[in-house]
Amino acid sequence: MRSIFEYVVSDRAGNVIQNAKVLLREYGTSTPALGAWDAPTGGQAVTELTSDANGYIRCWWVTPKLFDLIITDNGNAAYYPWRPTPPLDFPDSAPLTRGNPLAHRPLIQIITTTGGGTWPLPEWATMVRVQVRGAGGGGGSGRKGAPGTVRCGGGGGGAGAISESWISAATLRALWPTGDIPYFVGTGGPGGAAVITDDTNGNNGGGPMTSVFGGTTQSNGLVAVHGAVVGGSGGTVNSGTGGGGGLGEFPPVPGSGASATGGNGLNGPAVQSRNPSGGGGGGGVNAANAFGTGGHGGVCGTRRTSNFVVFGGATEGAPGDTPPPLGDGWIPGHGGAGGAGSATGNGGKGGDGVHGSGGGGGGAATNGVGNSGAGGRGGDGCIIVEAW
Repeated sequence: MRSIFEYVVSDRAGNVIQNAKVLLREYGTSTPALGAWDAPTGGQAVTELTSDANGYIRCWWVTPKLFDLIITDNGNAAYYPWRPTPPLDFPDSAPLTRGNPLAHRPLIQIITTTGGGTWPLPEWATMVRVQVRGAGGGGGSGRKGAPGTVRCGGGGGGAGAISESWISAATLRALWPTGDIPYFVGTGGPGGAAVITDDTNGNNGGGPMTSVFGGTTQSNGLVAVHGAVVGGSGGTVNSGTGGGGGLGEFPPVPGSGASATGGNGLNGPAVQSRNPSGGGGGGGVNAANAFGTGGHGGVCGTRRTSNFVVFGGATEGAPGDTPPPLGDGWIPGHGGAGGAGSATGNGGKGGDGVHGSGGGGGGAATNGVGNSGAGGRGGDGCIIVEAW
């Protein structure tokens, strides 16, 4: 005997949505909810479903537990937490229990697709909570210089900021009577390009774009936040400065710099708040022509107990790691790691940032034998909207 349920996937106006992809996850996590069965296929284990021509999804639930339905839309994820009724030993032919995701509160929308768009305010909503996250800055590339001189790696990019606000649905409807609220999700800053010309300093990483809810620019948004202030600096003969972090509700988190003597890049900062972290510095090459390793990526405050480290390049010319993204964009990211320097070949590329973190700095290189490492790209921003 199995508990059976049915959902109708619909928009805020009640129109059913065909061919919507619906993911099943353990309640409050990103873990696939194993134990769900797709009734029409006669008992095939599934972790995702597709709505039919009438907008329906149908499942049997074998083990009583809490789970989330995640209904995706153009790459974004709308979360509809749903708690199934305890199993009542329904025979397979019994009527299905019915529900509509939009009738279950809260609705949590996580917008990770960069650029502009509109968020549909549910008709039943009375209050909206918005968290806007800025994007991370790109890491700088390393210097390319002569043997016997100091060649510094590039600096890591800074992290984007976070800002949060409660807004009444009545206020939003007064400003946007159609219920379509404009937003803009910032793109992470590009990493500094690798240097291919002898005796040339590294290129600076790019600054990211602002994220905004209730508008499209920093000046006209109801909730707006900067990304990282600037990207990491390109390596020189005595520096590779980390980029500054964005200003928001928590202290800004910068990227880490390179060694001023061509040694190992500095590790990214360990963040105590909910902010994403900055990138690690790139490794240099010192006056004795010994390479430096890349700095590890910075550690995000909400994930400090995790067992993995975003390692910097540890061997000559090795790239820095890119941290694995967790969740669907709402978990702030560790920073990208720095690439190692090289006296005999190309410098290592800096690792890319994720979820608003900074990119790692690129490693330095030597004239005539290789190019410097490019900086890592900054992680994109996101907007999290909860409707109550």
